[in-house]
Amino acid sequence: MKIKKLQAKDFLGYKNLDWPVPDKGLYLVLGRNRAGKSCLVESLVYALTGKLLRWYAPSGSKVEGADQDEIVRMGAKWASVSVEVEKAAG
Repeated sequence: MKIKKLQAKDFLGYKNLDWPVPDKGLYLVLGRNRAGKSCLVESLVYALTGKLLRWYAPSGSKVEGADQDEIVRMGAKWASVSVEVEKAAG
């Protein structure tokens, strides 16, 4: 499976994310504090698993107080995340 595109609307810190993933190479995500680097990873994980990494301790147990409402960007009523994938040949 190859990730082709990641989209998020009002998810965590993103108002509107539309990231076409390049076909080749490694990706380095750089930015200042609170620029959205972790939110990029969280949106990908959430799109694929329905879970946020920040909801779970290293032991795998859910963190107390973790709430589905925290995924919606402040001021928004709902959030969405989608990922477009390409099935590997074979």
